[in-house]
Amino acid sequence: MREALLDWFDANARAFPWRTAGPRDAYVVMVAEALLQQTQAARAVPAFLRFVARFPTPASLAAAPSEDVLAQWQGLGYYQRALRLHACAAVLLRVHGAAVPDDLAALQALPGIGRYGARAIAAQAFGRDVVAVDANVRRVGARLLALEAPGDLAIERGLEALLCSDATPALRGVSVTEALIELGATVCTPRAPACSLCPLRPACAGRSAPESYPGRRATRARLREVMHPLVARRGGRVALQRRPRSGRWAGLWGFPVAAAGEVPQGRTLAGFEHVLTHRTLQVRPRIVPPRRLSGEITWIPVSQVAAGGGDHPVAAVDRRVAERLLEVRPSGRGNDEVVA
Repeated sequence: MREALLDWFDANARAFPWRTAGPRDAYVVMVAEALLQQTQAARAVPAFLRFVARFPTPASLAAAPSEDVLAQWQGLGYYQRALRLHACAAVLLRVHGAAVPDDLAALQALPGIGRYGARAIAAQAFGRDVVAVDANVRRVGARLLALEAPGDLAIERGLEALLCSDATPALRGVSVTEALIELGATVCTPRAPACSLCPLRPACAGRSAPESYPGRRATRARLREVMHPLVARRGGRVALQRRPRSGRWAGLWGFPVAAAGEVPQGRTLAGFEHVLTHRTLQVRPRIVPPRRLSGEITWIPVSQVAAGGGDHPVAAVDRRVAERLLEVRPSGRGNDEVVA
């Protein structure tokens, strides 16, 4: 069954720039894994090419300022991934001689890597015969093993018992983990799986009712939250502040935001909804004079903010506020405010 899976991958795998023939650069695999968390593979390609061109080695990434790293991550969201990857590069230089370690425990100890990341990197970069469980592998494993509510550890152990051995997947140029991820993405899909094309079908315990596995998880109610960005303008520039290095949109620049529960005074710019993973933001920008702002601010052309911030990378929600701002005209009563 293992050989059937790897043969299928050899014949059917999609071409991605991080899937290189022969020995792989473990740092490149690490960058790809960081990008592929919360980002579809096809969408990650241009960002991957841009990122590894700018930071081709752990040393080049570690030496870069965080603003540059975040700018290269522009548009992908979940910016903590970029900051964790930046922190990983620093640890690689300080602890591992600028090389990605091939030991699972050492990999898992790196900032933000975790169990899945360590196993995925070990399998794809070093040919370790281990399974890493992401959403695709979870679905394949649940169906193959007919598990309705499996934990990741049960899937990991079950798939390793069936598919892993003392053989070295690197000799095939592919790991069981990579083949399972591809199978889940292209054949064993959430709806209407193409079971007739699956190399694991003869051994699949759930093949008679694949869509029953895994069972439906309880869905979390989407929270709703009101957000009041404070928009101050001087001519063609707007005031931005650097966000904290932890929390939502960590390290990015953005419009100052009123404290939770506070309803600031000021004219209202056209509002909108902004959907995050587990909540929906009701974004209601307020036009305020610069004197209303506190803390350190910087003045950036509003057109630059709408385009992503350039050297001052911003989150998508701030780009949308800037786009709203470009749609309205100055009040004609000075350079400090605009009228919605």
